[in-house]
Amino acid sequence: MTRPRDAPVPADGTVAAALHAAAHLHRGPEHIRVHGSRAGARGVMFVIAPCPDTARALCLTVCAQAIARTPELTGWFVDV
Repeated sequence: MTRPRDAPVPADGTVAAALHAAAHLHRGPEHIRVHGSRAGARGVMFVIAPCPDTARALCLTVCAQAIARTPELTGWFVDV
């Protein structure tokens, strides 16, 4: 997840909390680990899925929902 240059850096734990909240809307995510930086956030999500394409789609969906549901992440985007 990438933060626009002009967006404020969110408080510690904001990105992780947003991802965990979005993950609870779905079956599959088991573990999320995220590291925030001035540029955004990088991390790993372990999911249960029938194939790699489904796992990737689920991860992208969770990230997109986390951004959409969290005002502090306005303007952020997922770069793959």
